[in-house]
Amino acid sequence: MAGGNGLHGGNTCGNSYRAGGGGGGAGDAGSAPSCSGGRTDGGDGLESSITGSAVKRAGGAYGTGNDLTFNYPFNSAWGGGGVSAGTGNANSYAGTVNKGGGGGGGNANSSSVSGGGGRGVVILRYPNTKTITVGAGLTASAGEQTDGSDKYIEITAGTGNVSWS
Repeated sequence: MAGGNGLHGGNTCGNSYRAGGGGGGAGDAGSAPSCSGGRTDGGDGLESSITGSAVKRAGGAYGTGNDLTFNYPFNSAWGGGGVSAGTGNANSYAGTVNKGGGGGGGNANSSSVSGGGGRGVVILRYPNTKTITVGAGLTASAGEQTDGSDKYIEITAGTGNVSWS
């Protein structure tokens, strides 16, 4: 989904006010900042129960507007998005690893560093009558897990092949 539009100098808020919008998530768009400052919300991620528990992934990053009080991560419940740095020189927060959320943007008026997007994950779910073989170039977070009459595996990095027997 789309990110929220930002505000820049010369707008209805005044010439010196600049604020970024929240990043779009897989579930909905990010919000635009208001002239009163504060956090701009990143779009929600999408919830999936492929591992047996409901988890949101691919959330948009939060913006901090012109307000340093929101300079900490809001990234778990909404799908892994990071947080931008606000008006100071603090660095932005990255998206949550293995949730695929967006990273927070840096501040154009400072030396802050943008946060990177969170690395994604590939989750394979299959009947528990099968056994997976993960290629040597892949990293599986915890090996095969069982959920009811199925198994699943989370692949978090690498390049390679999988096969079932």
